[in-house]
Amino acid sequence: MSAYKEFTGKTVEEALRLAREAFGAGLDDLDFEILTPGSRGVLGMGAEPARILAAPRSELGGAAPKREAAAARPLPPPPPRDDRE
Repeated sequence: MSAYKEFTGKTVEEALRLAREAFGAGLDDLDFEILTPGSRGVLGMGAEPARILAAPRSELGGAAPKREAAAARPLPPPPPRDDRE
């Protein structure tokens, strides 16, 4: 079973504060991954909460998260420029 728990807040800082309170640990004692940084939206419309996964480092033995990283896709090359103008 994973020791990681998901926390949400209006900002990443708020989500981290909730994780620190839940685990009774300082920021240096947590291992965390930002899932989504959240967004304020436009005039509050379309706002999304920040989401993190966090676990105390003592339970992990200092190990990094065991989640598989998404394969990074290279960006396509830019289209050729038309310098005829």
